[in-house]
Amino acid sequence: MYNEFYGFSEKPFKITPDPKFLYVTSSIRETLDSVMKDIKNRQGVISITGEAGTGKTTLIYYLLMILNHKVKTAFIFHPSVTFEDLLEIILRERCIKVTGKDKQTLLNQFIEYLLHIGSDETMAVIIDEAQHLSKETLEELGKLFECFEDMATMRLKIIFVGQPEFEDMLNLSGLKIISQKTDIRSKIKALTEEESRKYVEHRLKLVGCSTSEIFSPKAISVVTDYAQGSPRVINIVCDNALMSSFTESKKKIDEKIILKVIKNLEGPSHRAFMPLRNLSFVKRTNLIRHKRIPPPRIMSEYNSNPSIHISDFISQKQIAVMFMLLLGLVVIVFLMWTSP
Repeated sequence: MYNEFYGFSEKPFKITPDPKFLYVTSSIRETLDSVMKDIKNRQGVISITGEAGTGKTTLIYYLLMILNHKVKTAFIFHPSVTFEDLLEIILRERCIKVTGKDKQTLLNQFIEYLLHIGSDETMAVIIDEAQHLSKETLEELGKLFECFEDMATMRLKIIFVGQPEFEDMLNLSGLKIISQKTDIRSKIKALTEEESRKYVEHRLKLVGCSTSEIFSPKAISVVTDYAQGSPRVINIVCDNALMSSFTESKKKIDEKIILKVIKNLEGPSHRAFMPLRNLSFVKRTNLIRHKRIPPPRIMSEYNSNPSIHISDFISQKQIAVMFMLLLGLVVIVFLMWTSP
């Protein structure tokens, strides 16, 4: 909607993952190098973890884009499934007709496929949001590698991508095999303040613009402080700021517009910006909700908690109206009292 107004070739801060917008930080570069090198190994597991909103899914799409044709891939993005469901999804991803729904039939089909791929080819199964996998499914995947121990020609690489709690899952009893098979444990770090600024510049440059043309220095400082290194939060704030500025026909986004956007994202109960810390975001969402002030209950709650101000319950306009009504009542009583 605002692309023509600003002269963008496309939206620079889309919420959905787009590999061409990947900003390669040092931690992402290390992860990419490790994965590309290790994926050539015959068998094994790779674990990539990072907080929500740090760009893991975008990294997956980029990886899928740069892998050569000798790496056969299956991308699982809804892992809350059984082991049988997982095998069926993998087979369908490889355009293999599923001949049965039971575990043994599916497993036989999968093994047959692996035995018939080229000697210089590898099967890579990429599982996003891996922290949602059940322990039972992970145990079955571990048994799969145990089954392949004596099959030298078997080339299977599983890449788990998830939030930090997935690493804790690998330490659970019963998952010793898959934990031992994990060759690489890579972590995607949040952006530093400098990287956050460069991230904004990178995305604007790709659509034919620059930071200095769109944002004031103070506006960028507020964005980076608020986002706390989360690319997703930067995208949400900047996209909303562009829309807000567009509706006001302003080419330059200043600090006031950013603060207004943050206030709107935080909800009506917030009047001042407080940086977000340790916030878990839901993927592909256009709205942030942090903490809300609960509705008023009784005045004793207010008296027992001095940190709650009366203005948290009623607005200044409402206070003014109540004062005027009270003043009017006093005047009427006075006139009635003094009249003969």
